[in-house]
Amino acid sequence: MNFSKNDTLLMKGFAIIFLYCYHCFSSYSRLSGVDVVFFPLSQKTGMFISDSMNICVGMFAFLSVFGMTLTIKNKNLNLDLTIKEKIQFVAGRYIGLLGGFWIPFFFCQIVSAFMSYDEYGQGIVNHVCNFILDMFGLSSFFDTPMLTTTWWYLSLTVLFIVVLPFAIALYKKYSILIIPLTIICLLLGVEEVDNMNRWLLVIPLGICFADLKWFQKIYQWIRLNKVTCWIKRVIIYFIFIVLIYLRPHPWGWAHIRLIVNSLIPVIMILILYDCFYKKRKINSIFEFLGRHSANMFYIHTFIREIWFNKLTYSFRYAGLILIFLLIVTICLSILIEYFKKLIRWNDKLRRMKEICSQKIGQLTERG
Repeated sequence: MNFSKNDTLLMKGFAIIFLYCYHCFSSYSRLSGVDVVFFPLSQKTGMFISDSMNICVGMFAFLSVFGMTLTIKNKNLNLDLTIKEKIQFVAGRYIGLLGGFWIPFFFCQIVSAFMSYDEYGQGIVNHVCNFILDMFGLSSFFDTPMLTTTWWYLSLTVLFIVVLPFAIALYKKYSILIIPLTIICLLLGVEEVDNMNRWLLVIPLGICFADLKWFQKIYQWIRLNKVTCWIKRVIIYFIFIVLIYLRPHPWGWAHIRLIVNSLIPVIMILILYDCFYKKRKINSIFEFLGRHSANMFYIHTFIREIWFNKLTYSFRYAGLILIFLLIVTICLSILIEYFKKLIRWNDKLRRMKEICSQKIGQLTERG
């Protein structure tokens, strides 16, 4: 039993729904002045639950590190990477990240231009520089404008790609001690929490879960005994609830925010894995969403907030708003994927990765 690619897609499917709920309903400012109905919940309860769903970012971040570690492990079982392999990995993943981003990026640029929407600032040089940094997912490193602020996550992914080979080297040296060592560094070394350091703990967690197969082992431990399995689940749920409580609590917010932000998404994934393992009929729906989650993430803010804000919230009921946003972004994602096939985009990316890998190999051999 392995945490498979389909399991990863399943988790991404849940995460994208969490993301939509958080962005659509987490605060009154996001409701666009509409008295949104959360039937059968009260508006206050619905908004509280939606606000708690910002764990989606941590879920995506963890799954990204988890998947990249498995990719390295499949090529090199011992995770022993040479300098050449580290550079090839970083270059290949970065090309893959941009390759998945650029088609929706230019689509959003073209539509926004028709709607006279532009966030890159005044002046040609300033505008072009901000555009290029946004295009290459580097805006958050330089604190420059993005077409939509939700694209900041590209910069976090770039950071993970660059840091991961070095984090794996530390893991090879210190094993699971890398987790408490990272916790100590975060608690003592980070004074101001921001989007670029908020989820750094998922790096050692993702590496350990991927290499040591912790998901599978915990799942087997839970179901080892039918008499005690529910007791074990209660313990896990209790820990999850405590962490959820501590995150907004003044003490938790002041002292362990960096730790809680990363632990909650991982436990959420573990709970979902336990609940939905091998439930194939319902899983196929979320796996489908997972396949399109990247495109949906890149586009959804434009539909909800920029292009069709009034139309989106005109449905008034939270469920209908969510369904409308899902349908529109899924349809756009399908069109984007069709366009990619039409121009053989993935073949071009593979070729680009191969050329880049060969050039790196030649340069490192000369060095």
